[in-house]
Amino acid sequence: MENEYIIEGNKLILGFEGYEHISDDPETYHEGYYYKKGEGAEHIADCLFHESWDWLIPIIDKIRKDSRVIAFEISFSLGVIVKTFYNGKWHFYESNDIIEAPYVAVIDYIKWYNNEQVNNNR
Repeated sequence: MENEYIIEGNKLILGFEGYEHISDDPETYHEGYYYKKGEGAEHIADCLFHESWDWLIPIIDKIRKDSRVIAFEISFSLGVIVKTFYNGKWHFYESNDIIEAPYVAVIDYIKWYNNEQVNNNR
């Protein structure tokens, strides 16, 4: 995965988890930080959603609890296959990297989720 994709994906996940972007102004102390009341701050470069199950599994659990998500399945064999069902259709992801397919599935779901939030607030 490209570094830019990872940074953007981790930003989406932080937003999904309720963190708010503080600032990207290089003149401030808070450059690249995201804050959530009661949780503190996370610097985007320190987020490991793209490489750590400890970071990614709580996000997958949150997604699986969404009543609009019928399935979020991860299978391990010669590679990793992820199948998700939401928005009335199946979504398939596969990778030889053990965490890439689940990470991409999470990012795609959050993009859909954010779009649904915008559309429902119109």
